[in-house]
Amino acid sequence: GPKTTAAVKGFQRSAHLRVDGLAGPKTRQALRAQLGCAEGSGASGASGASGASGASTVSISSGPASAGSVISTTPSPAPHPPGGAGDGAGRGGPAGSESFRAKVDAIAERLGIDPVHLLTVMSFETGRTFDPAIKNRSGSGAVGLIQFLPSTAARLGTSTAKLAAMSATDQLDYVEQYFQTCTPGRPMASLSDVYMCVFWPAAIGKPDDYQLITRASAPRTYARNHGLDLNADGAITKGEAATKVSDH
Repeated sequence: GPKTTAAVKGFQRSAHLRVDGLAGPKTRQALRAQLGCAEGSGASGASGASGASGASTVSISSGPASAGSVISTTPSPAPHPPGGAGDGAGRGGPAGSESFRAKVDAIAERLGIDPVHLLTVMSFETGRTFDPAIKNRSGSGAVGLIQFLPSTAARLGTSTAKLAAMSATDQLDYVEQYFQTCTPGRPMASLSDVYMCVFWPAAIGKPDDYQLITRASAPRTYARNHGLDLNADGAITKGEAATKVSDH
């Protein structure tokens, strides 16, 4: 429809392509290159949104139907570790409960990742609340522990409304299901790699200086995220994007 055409044209202008509103081969190729992945995966990154209550408030739209990437960032609140009084209660029991953390441990073992890394990413994505119903402030429609976008939820066979109605412990099933799309043949030994699964899957296994967004290749997206360019060199790297996560 008109909104989709306008979105495609906006991306084409930002990528210095022919502006015709059609998601042709060059437009799709430029979009994939900008997002850093073949199909635009990522619960809250390449095709999602993160930072419901200020963790990072990232929103990126991908794919021909919603072309054009937009990211915005805001600071996060003070940390509060899982299991403390500051954890989000969630529907059906607190996220910091023994059952929640036991399930995180089991999921992390199956995925081959550090459970502390998984907890840290969920803490970051929910502004340290672990609230399964928390919504993204940018208006992307993303909710929950890893800020599932509506399109991501649909790919997982559910909806954001259903995810928001779950307890944090039950929603972990969908966190695991999502992470399984990142793990085959792609070990995630570091916190930054676990976060990249949510934010920018193509960066998994890449060095911290791997460039995600540059001012030259994606000026509009870069402008919205220049705060992540910690050394102000015109390029946002994996290491820079993951810096705030490591503080949790």
